[in-house]
Amino acid sequence: MRKTILTYLFLLPLFATVCNAQQNSESCLLLHKKHRYYEYNLNGSVKSVRWFYTDIKESLSKRDKQRVKLKNDVRSMFYTEFNDFGLVTKMIMFSKDYRDMPIDSGKVELYEYDEKDFKEKLKYRRNNIQSPVVYNQTELLEVNHLKISELYGSKSRTVYTEKYDEEGKLIKHEDRGYYTSLNNDSIIPNPELDSKSLFFTRYFFYDDNDNVITIKIEKGEASDGINYNDFGTEASWCKDLQINYKYDSKNRITQIVFFSCKKVVFQEDYTYHPKKGYVMVADSQYNTIYSSFLTPRVVTHFNENGDITERNFIKPPVPGAPNEEPELMLYGTLPANHYYDYDYDSHGNWIRCRSYLEGKKEGEPSTVSERVIEYYK
Repeated sequence: MRKTILTYLFLLPLFATVCNAQQNSESCLLLHKKHRYYEYNLNGSVKSVRWFYTDIKESLSKRDKQRVKLKNDVRSMFYTEFNDFGLVTKMIMFSKDYRDMPIDSGKVELYEYDEKDFKEKLKYRRNNIQSPVVYNQTELLEVNHLKISELYGSKSRTVYTEKYDEEGKLIKHEDRGYYTSLNNDSIIPNPELDSKSLFFTRYFFYDDNDNVITIKIEKGEASDGINYNDFGTEASWCKDLQINYKYDSKNRITQIVFFSCKKVVFQEDYTYHPKKGYVMVADSQYNTIYSSFLTPRVVTHFNENGDITERNFIKPPVPGAPNEEPELMLYGTLPANHYYDYDYDSHGNWIRCRSYLEGKKEGEPSTVSERVIEYYK
């Protein structure tokens, strides 16, 4: 199978079109290897990363050993390859417990990118640079691609179409998908942009500093029977479905609100280091039955590298209870306080992580995990 590897960055002129752009600018493309949405947080020209456990605390019960393996905050795909820009080209979904465990080809997902679409979207840059810790993935661009899943025996093509205003700002985004079985070679090489394949449309609104302040989202025909998913949760297709952003005087995002059906579905507030400027804390609140977290409120602390150092799962106070301060939610027999520390390589990527998932950062860690990272030469 042909794997599309794109070589491009130094062959293209730097356009001053917006997403916004010029000095001190960054690409408007969602960078898989770095952005928090994909959970890798990798620096440099990473070619591949293998993730696995090297130790799980022996004194934990069998049940809690399984829980800390599956429900810690640094667990990610067990093997991932990237192209030289930083987009995922291969992912392996299997439980990897030692360094040289063989790769099961039946659980591979491959991604092939549309090179023409990539080069076009690479023109767009923004000068309002945000921390990769901030959950702003919805305002960034993604590349049209073909996904081949050996695990599910399927192929799918995702096509994104965008419209820009005269200043180059993104004002409209459409998301479409086309599916077939793995044995069917007619995956629609030039798909028709019809209404039946449309999942949703996003409309973008800006402030005077060219910051996105609101994204309104409309349902497409292909979303019948499913909800809109983002931020590790989902929302119904109400007419007021939208995402709102607030900024500080430095044009950094300080709050994101995901809103639908007259209520806040998800909200995240950011606290920045007063001198170094990195995101120190993300305070997340969920108002939905379904979310990727255990409690309605989650407070996450980050170090300067953008790695999680502490996470607290907090439940709201019981109405009428004598003590109305929020309590820490118990995670099985383990308190919700999670702590992490790391060893790093010369690129600033962690290669060993010690996880303390029993409420205190002391003694033997609950788990130790490692990453083997390969770089492009």
